[in-house]
Amino acid sequence: MFIILACAMVVLAGWAFLNPFVGLITLLGINIIQPGELYPNLFGPLHVERVFVILVFLSFLIHHRRAVFPPPTKGLLFFWGTLLATVPLAFWRGGALMTCVLFGRIVIYYFLIANLVNTQRRFRVVLLSLSVFVGWLAASSAFLYYQGQFKFTMGIERAVGLTTQSNDANALAITLLSTLPLMLLLWFKGSGKTRWIALGLTFLSLWTLILTGSRAAFFGLLLVTILFALTRRLRIVYALAIVFLAVPVWLLIPAQYKARYESVTNLKQDDSYEGRVRAWEAAWAMFKGNPLTGVGAGMFSEARGATSGHWLNVHSLYMQLLSETGIIGTVGFAVFVGSIFRQNQRLRRQFGRLADRSTWLRFYPVACNFSLIALLITGYSSHSLFRETWYLLAGLSAAAGSVAAKELRAADRRQADKAAVDAGSPAELAGVRA
Repeated sequence: MFIILACAMVVLAGWAFLNPFVGLITLLGINIIQPGELYPNLFGPLHVERVFVILVFLSFLIHHRRAVFPPPTKGLLFFWGTLLATVPLAFWRGGALMTCVLFGRIVIYYFLIANLVNTQRRFRVVLLSLSVFVGWLAASSAFLYYQGQFKFTMGIERAVGLTTQSNDANALAITLLSTLPLMLLLWFKGSGKTRWIALGLTFLSLWTLILTGSRAAFFGLLLVTILFALTRRLRIVYALAIVFLAVPVWLLIPAQYKARYESVTNLKQDDSYEGRVRAWEAAWAMFKGNPLTGVGAGMFSEARGATSGHWLNVHSLYMQLLSETGIIGTVGFAVFVGSIFRQNQRLRRQFGRLADRSTWLRFYPVACNFSLIALLITGYSSHSLFRETWYLLAGLSAAAGSVAAKELRAADRRQADKAAVDAGSPAELAGVRA
């Protein structure tokens, strides 16, 4: 098995070097499946994720003579700059600097997506590949769960996977939740086999999300669903459909998870919630100690552990921003996320002029916005600042801008050709003579 996997990786590496888009799809799979963790003896020492980022980037430089820098790129680079600004006053300067350096891999990942996903076909391949890879996380975690391999925490059996992408129930649930809008996009607006694949992956991901017992993801799902219904023109119809589907789903949910979700009505007696509150209090104290730049990017656990002996992470995106990056980093991240929403707004206007083109592509900006909203909602209790999903979505929206520009140019050419044909038609010429 190891030999087969090693040979497959070598073949993919060679193919990626010859075709950077193939390398990008491989990199997407590697980032989600994490073969270096599944087979540490084979891939671990190679740091396969970093190696493939460098390999695909070199392939891009060789095969593409110019790069594009859409608006979200500026937002991302600005945010990266604010992370670097936290280093001089960080609790541990070396650790904060290493966090910023490692963040560079995410920046390159974004850059590759923004530049290589430049056609409708490629965009669809990436969306489908992302759905399949995340679906693999859902399927493998559910399989382990029903094999009796789960984590028993907070009084319930919680589905988890085998790698850092999925071995935490909350992290797995948020990954599934933030991908669901893109799966639903392919389901509702896709066609052919893609639609049915997306349908299966959607239900699989939903059920695995429930098995994680994650309250943040469950209520995030409810809020996103309600928001979706309220923002549709047929909001009453959507609301009734949601209620119609929600009742049988709630009846199917095992009792232990219902009890877990219902526990939000009495959080003062919840040890997990109380632990988070103490972490937030520590984060607020760090922010007040250095409101400008915080304790440094990625340094909350180190700063808290060194001063109190408690190493529990901050469990909140917003407290993570304030405590680790201060006002500068919080503003930087807000600018970055705002740049994605603004890009999606531009895309909606551009794709609105392409009513005759692929429906799924025209609805991508809406799906992306709901993925972002899901991340923002679950950020209440999840330290997700360095979660790759933010930067993947940014890259896709940046890439969609390039696709929209190409489609608009093609539409303008078709309109000009049609005008030229009409101008040269016998009827038009007869009119001119008359």
